[in-house]
Amino acid sequence: MVKESAVGVMTGQCECGKCRVASAYRHSRDRESAVSWSSDGGRICGSIDHTVQVWEVSSGKCLQTLKGHSSNVKAVSWGSDGGRICSGSYDETVRVWEVSSGKCLRTLKGHSTFVNAVSWSSDDSRICSGSYDHTVRVWEVSSGKCLRTLKGHSSHVTTVSWSSDGGRICSGSYDKTVRVWDVSSGKCLQTLEGHFSYVTAVSWSSDGGRICSGSIDHTVRVWEVSSGKRMQTLEGHSSYVKAVSWSSDGERICSGSYDETVRVWEVSSGKCMQTLKGHSSNVNAVSWSSDDSRICSASYDRTVRMWEVSMRHPLLV
Repeated sequence: MVKESAVGVMTGQCECGKCRVASAYRHSRDRESAVSWSSDGGRICGSIDHTVQVWEVSSGKCLQTLKGHSSNVKAVSWGSDGGRICSGSYDETVRVWEVSSGKCLRTLKGHSTFVNAVSWSSDDSRICSGSYDHTVRVWEVSSGKCLRTLKGHSSHVTTVSWSSDGGRICSGSYDKTVRVWDVSSGKCLQTLEGHFSYVTAVSWSSDGGRICSGSIDHTVRVWEVSSGKRMQTLEGHSSYVKAVSWSSDGERICSGSYDETVRVWEVSSGKCMQTLKGHSSNVNAVSWSSDDSRICSASYDRTVRMWEVSMRHPLLV
């Protein structure tokens, strides 16, 4: 028997009777496109308008609205210390925020057009960002300096992810490739080719040995970093895959798609373990909780949903 439970204050139910609604998780005008979970599992941040909103998971309350970007926020990432968030925007900047005060600590300038993706290094000392200007930039947070500009993609960089050891970055692009970069030298170590269309999402496994990538070609691919070989092609989505995230135990991947679903995959077998349905529009972002028990997803339906993976039902909508 599937147990119905929820965290936070419930303000209604959808027509199916399974999805519970918390109004604090809705934007009034714009559509959710970015989401990230804090390391303690107690807060979620997300955005698509000019702001970043921070919600408390237990109550569903909006704790902070971070204002400063002059155009839509495309990407958010929570630092492992839980005290800072970085965001990337169509205003061509990356901003670093102090969550407790809501203050912008740094504005990182250097990209010449939209910033599509951001990711923290594991020690929170650096941020990488990917842009429509075809580059990945590496920033020192304390000084705000751009340490490196990684060039090699022949089209827009849509997604970036930092390895757990802090030594490598992977990036995905409209050029249909995933690139693996050595941060210290700036050299491209691997170019992973196989997707038939734009690469829109990447995520490292916690052991640093594998990368998963999502694409407009409707698939998720799993790559062995050392050899550059494709290990798995995960097929099941019926439209673009726009988001991927690897569980911390390395055993599962979740993916979000324009087919309005979130899928959970078993990496070893390549099988789809669960298809999470409830969103009424494109799913653009997914993130695992630190204990791998929950997934949050953001959609163009203007909601963030939290799923308890073993239940299949959203805890908050």
